Amino acid sequence: MGNKLLWLVLVALVALPGSGETWYVRKDGGTRYSPGAKNGQCDGKADAPYSGKGTNQHCAFKEVAYLAYDGNYTASGGTWVIKGGDTVKIAAGQFRVGYRGPNVKDHDGLAIAGNPYAPGLPPVPSGTAANPTRIIGAGVKSTQIFGGYGASAVLDLSGSGFVSISGIELTRHSQCTIYGSPAVPGNCSKNVPMDDYALNGIVTNNKTHDITLQDMSIHGFASRGIIGPIGGTVTATRVDIAYNGAAGWDFDDGSSTPNINGVLNLNYVTIEWNGCNQAYPGPGAISCYSQSTGGYGDGI
Repeated sequence: MGNKLLWLVLVALVALPGSGETWYVRKDGGTRYSPGAKNGQCDGKADAPYSGKGTNQHCAFKEVAYLAYDGNYTASGGTWVIKGGDTVKIAAGQFRVGYRGPNVKDHDGLAIAGNPYAPGLPPVPSGTAANPTRIIGAGVKSTQIFGGYGASAVLDLSGSGFVSISGIELTRHSQCTIYGSPAVPGNCSKNVPMDDYALNGIVTNNKTHDITLQDMSIHGFASRGIIGPIGGTVTATRVDIAYNGAAGWDFDDGSSTPNINGVLNLNYVTIEWNGCNQAYPGPGAISCYSQSTGGYGDGI
C-alpha cells in the first residue's frame, strides 16, 4: 500500500506543469545583481522598489535590459536571467533597449559591446505548451519598450517557441528615414555618431512558433513592425501595427527563407500607415513613400 501511494504521488508530481519564476521590472527598481555584478542592487524577483541602499535586495530591476545584461562588458551577446516558462511583469514607464548613446562606448553594459546593430535583447527563451514564457506589460498606454542607436529590433523571437507577449507598446524615439527619396526629415545616420533609431519592432525566423501577441502597439520603426518568416502558429489579438517606414508585417527576411508550417491567426488586428515615417513625438506621419519613390508601403 505504501509503495502504491508513493507511486501515485510521483505520477501526480510529474503531471503538474512547472509554474516558473516571476520577474519584475519597474522604474523605481535597481540594477541587476549577479555573480559578475556583485554591486548590483536587486535580484528582480519582487514587485518592489529599490530601498536606496544595499546589494542583492529583493526588489525589481529598473530596466528591461537588466533581464539579459548585468552591466558588464560583453561582446558575445546577453544572457537572459529568466528561463523558459518564466513570467516577466513590466510596470508602467518607458524602457530603452540597445545602445544608450551614439558612440561606440555607449553600450553601458546593457547591450552587446561593439555591435549597436544587434537586437536590443537576445532571443526570448522558449517555454512549453503547458508553461509558456510570458512577458506582460501594464498596457499599451502604460508600458513602452523603445529601441535606439542602430538596434535592428526591440524584441528577438528568432527560434523562440511558446512565448506570450501582452500589454506592451514597441517603438523608437526619432523620425529619421531609411527608405524613401527625397528623405524627409533626413536619412538615419548608421555610422558613429549614430542617430537614435531602431529598424524593427520584432524579428522572427522559420524556427519561431507558437507565439501569442496580445494588446500591443508596434509603431514608428524605420523599417518594419515585424519582420521574418515563421515556423509555426502565430496568433495576434488586438494588435496595432502602424507608421513603420517600409512595411507593417513582412515575412520576407531578404534571403528567400521559406516559412515552415506557418499559420497566422489575426483577431482585431489593425495594420495601417506603413510606408510612412511617424512624426516624433507625433502624432501622424511626417513623410510617406511608394515603391516608385524608394519606399515600400505594404501592410502585410
